[in-house]
Amino acid sequence: MPNLSVRVRRVKCDEAPGECINCRSTGRICDGYDTHRLRKRGSILRLPDLATGRWFRSMTSDERRMFSYFQHHSIAHLIAMSGSDLWQTLVLQMAHADPAVFHAVNMFAAIHEDSEVNKMRLSHESLHRPRHRIALEQSTRALARLNQRRASQDPQLRQVVLLCCLLFTTCEFLLGQYDRALSHLDNGVQMVKEAWANGPLDSKVDRCLVLSFCLMDLAATQYRGGAPMFTEHELESWEISKDPSSIVHTLHDAQRVLNSIMCRVIPFVAHCWALSPAEFTADWVPLSMEQQQLLALAHLGWQTFHAFCERSYIHLNPREKGTADLIRLQYESHTAMLELLFYDESLPESRTPDFAALLASHEAFVNRFPEFPTIFLDYGIIPGFFVVATFCPDYALRRRAINFLLACPHFQLMMNSNIAGAVALVALESEQQVQSGQNIPSTAPQNQEMTRFLSETMSVTRRARNWSFFRVNRVTEPPAIKAREYHSFLVDSH
Repeated sequence: MPNLSVRVRRVKCDEAPGECINCRSTGRICDGYDTHRLRKRGSILRLPDLATGRWFRSMTSDERRMFSYFQHHSIAHLIAMSGSDLWQTLVLQMAHADPAVFHAVNMFAAIHEDSEVNKMRLSHESLHRPRHRIALEQSTRALARLNQRRASQDPQLRQVVLLCCLLFTTCEFLLGQYDRALSHLDNGVQMVKEAWANGPLDSKVDRCLVLSFCLMDLAATQYRGGAPMFTEHELESWEISKDPSSIVHTLHDAQRVLNSIMCRVIPFVAHCWALSPAEFTADWVPLSMEQQQLLALAHLGWQTFHAFCERSYIHLNPREKGTADLIRLQYESHTAMLELLFYDESLPESRTPDFAALLASHEAFVNRFPEFPTIFLDYGIIPGFFVVATFCPDYALRRRAINFLLACPHFQLMMNSNIAGAVALVALESEQQVQSGQNIPSTAPQNQEMTRFLSETMSVTRRARNWSFFRVNRVTEPPAIKAREYHSFLVDSH
């Protein structure tokens, strides 16, 4: 709300965060105002106030609020897992120096805020939503600024374009516009490749941007299939990945070794999950051989990481320990994925303790956050919970994993915890109905709500039925269609 100083003087507050320009320009003491006029949320990290740049002199009230939201809320979530300098420092600096980045940041903030209000569920683009209108206006201005500089020889233009591309890509994923998001991502990856061909990308901004695009390109294989656009050789030459047999001296080395393993494991698992039973049987021999190779590679990476932790974990600061714990969860969850690829539906109950341990380690990681971040562009906890929710023979553990996915709605790279939880929930309900011999849709409010959400997602996003985590759960058509068919059957039978 406007500050007390301007209320007393009956002057319109310009809503600049911290202290308004109307007060500052006349030498008065400003009482300030609520940073982004939102309901109070616990801040994950307090960031320095940089709201003194030249763009604040001509900003609209919507732009002030969105930029404040990004600075004081979105960034804290984006860096909660990795602490990347890209969001904590570099993006703010670029937003104050370049209008295209400034408008793209405001677009992102509007979509992020709207997504949080919607519990991080895909809302798809709608001009009936006020924040979507703000996002559209800001994206139009960002694109106009970029087009004005198309022929510019400014050496920093590449960084500006790549950062805007990353923000546009993330916004489209948040909205559930996967085709447009993948198109933005492909363009960004191609720009990185072309830039590297013209010379090494040595600056801190370049390295942060390249890593972000590499991780998103890797995650995209679960949605479009095939291999990542970045090759292993490119990742090694750009120092994004590292030979798993190398000795790990630093946490950065550990992250690079993990990247090297994930760039092979994630596409392979996505490919296997997307296969039909007949296709899987036909390719069983080569798939089995590659599975064993990747398990050996993951085991080697885990050994080098474990040795590093025994030497250095005690000396890490709290944020670094969190990063190390997240790396450990990636090894645990993706090794489990590899091991479970060749099990059919009769998974032995002897594996239940392994699932319980995997679930407990992920729950402990989530519970350390007073407010779990709603968005981060890095490895996360969705794969581990999804493995338990999909494959565990103990239904109680599966429901516990599903409840965690739905209770902590968030967006990780391009994975959405609501979708992962909804797919696992619908598959579990279907499996239990088959076992009980009663094909009766669940009447539990949460189940009905998530079934509707999943049905809407699959209806709007036609390619969703081909996503690997849909196919591994055999959810290949909107569940609402199944319900209608069931009710039609009841009518016909009477």
